[in-house]
Amino acid sequence: LLKEYPDCRAWLAFSCKDVKHISDGSLFRDAVEMACRSPQMFAVGVNCCHPAVVEPLLESGREALGANMSWVVYPNSGETWDAKNG
Repeated sequence: LLKEYPDCRAWLAFSCKDVKHISDGSLFRDAVEMACRSPQMFAVGVNCCHPAVVEPLLESGREALGANMSWVVYPNSGETWDAKNG
């Protein structure tokens, strides 16, 4: 999508299921590395995940974070997901 808007810059935040994986099971570190390939990205990080996993996630992706990139972190609403009831 960013390629369609070459003058735009963006950040990308992932919802994560544990201290190393985004919600689909991929490694957060790999997702950070992929996001950093876009020259239009200026930040990458996490959102909508338990606060206890934030610091370990950022630590796991530290080496993959590009030199001109920043972290972005913003909270969830404090709710938990119940697969039966939504």
